[in-house]
Amino acid sequence: ADGLLSTVRDIATADAFDDVLDQAEHLLGRGYHLPAAALAGAVLEDTLRRVCTRLKCLPKGTPAISSLNGALYKLHQAGQFDGYTNTVQKQITAWGGLRNDVDHHNFTNPDDIDPHDVKRMLEGVRDFIAKHLT
Repeated sequence: ADGLLSTVRDIATADAFDDVLDQAEHLLGRGYHLPAAALAGAVLEDTLRRVCTRLKCLPKGTPAISSLNGALYKLHQAGQFDGYTNTVQKQITAWGGLRNDVDHHNFTNPDDIDPHDVKRMLEGVRDFIAKHLT
């Protein structure tokens, strides 16, 4: 009633995502930064999709990080989604690029993907979830 179910669902989802991000951090700590980036990217994409669904701006089809990110930024520009600034939009674009590089093997050597970038991505995705999903 009055959106309470959606709020409870978002909190439960955020808790589940936190567990996945814990697994990603564990992998990163063991030197497996590529799978860690893939997990963080999957969590980011699903979080964006959930926020878009809640705000009724979900792009048609099976949207990827870039189109979800664009939809949320357009809402911000229209004054309908506070806090999704140009800087946030650019950061999401960067994380989406990192995730795509890993998922599509857009590198020659695994060392081409900086583990420190993956660590910053994990921290940023956690922060994004805290701000926009819970």
